Amino acid sequence: MTEPDTVAKGVLGRLDHLGKGGTAVIYRLPGFKLPGHPPLVYKEYKDRTRTIAGPALKRGLLDLVRRRLAMTDQQRAAWDRLVTWPLRVVVDGDEACGILLPLIPAAYFQDLHTRSGQRRRVPREVDMLFGDTKDMARIGLPATSPEQRRAVAVQIARVCALTHHRNVVLGDISGRNMVYDVSGPRPQVMIIDADAARVEGSRGAFGGQPQTPHWEPPEALLAASQLRAARKRGDQKSINTLLPRTTVQNRATDVYKLALMLVRVVDHGRGKAVNRRPDTALRIFRRAWGKPAAELLERAMGAAPDDRPTARELYESMRPGGPPAPKPQPKPQSQQQPPVPKPRPPDPPKTGTGPIENGKRAGSFVFVEGRGWVRDGR
Repeated sequence: MTEPDTVAKGVLGRLDHLGKGGTAVIYRLPGFKLPGHPPLVYKEYKDRTRTIAGPALKRGLLDLVRRRLAMTDQQRAAWDRLVTWPLRVVVDGDEACGILLPLIPAAYFQDLHTRSGQRRRVPREVDMLFGDTKDMARIGLPATSPEQRRAVAVQIARVCALTHHRNVVLGDISGRNMVYDVSGPRPQVMIIDADAARVEGSRGAFGGQPQTPHWEPPEALLAASQLRAARKRGDQKSINTLLPRTTVQNRATDVYKLALMLVRVVDHGRGKAVNRRPDTALRIFRRAWGKPAAELLERAMGAAPDDRPTARELYESMRPGGPPAPKPQPKPQSQQQPPVPKPRPPDPPKTGTGPIENGKRAGSFVFVEGRGWVRDGR
């Protein structure tokens, strides 16, 4: 029997407020369950969000729900470990008003200290890895070793490669939309807040979504700059052409944002949350995974979308069992230099064939009977 892709808001029961953002309010559902699923949350879109999205909202959300329902049981199980994906579209009458999502697993939460001294339990978002370790320790975030950071980076590349394998463009990739856990023997990551994703070939639920600040790909930044100039000129034709380019979301922009996240995870510190310079990260990549991985990372951050590698290529260059990192070449052993030969003494003087008188001198040589010509003083 095919699972339904919608659920009526009226059957959800009690709504316990969990939080809110710019576009939606999140509620926990203590009295509503889906068989075979973990505890659920209801993400209800604000009226303004629904109005701006229009009819595309329901179509785009249904595309996401149906993409998961079309998977095999094994594929869904693997998918659900990596993404908090929309499970149902919540409808009020005939209109979409929100989605059901799985609650983020407890392993991805962290107790932090607020400035007032209180403790607050929050999702352990990847952007917590971008800053200075000492600063984060002050609010209760455990330190992560360079090895753990590299392992987190591998998992980030892996989950992005998997979504592209399923023909899903994530679009809004940022440090706020992914959580991590390094408490176990193998670090794990999970994509959250994925309703901005779209199935390739579809428009998506939110159409042209603005880029998250400090995560804009170069092509979007260029279009935004050109758009400002066109508006100053009053060039409406150029404005109409450039506006969609500022919100471009595709595989190539996903790869750029993935690379940006990898750079900020492995090369962290004060001010690094907005870092776009990969120099230090490239050195880390070369040491950890070899020259090919570093070259792919550099290409992924390039300005030309067509020159960027795929997410899978980047992941394959980093994953365990992938291309080995080059071993450092041993320094040549210092060898003792052979002694410099002393200058050869000049040949003794040549004389005629007759007998030579003992003590006869020729330059610096003297003839000694029984020994022949020797240097004087020897």
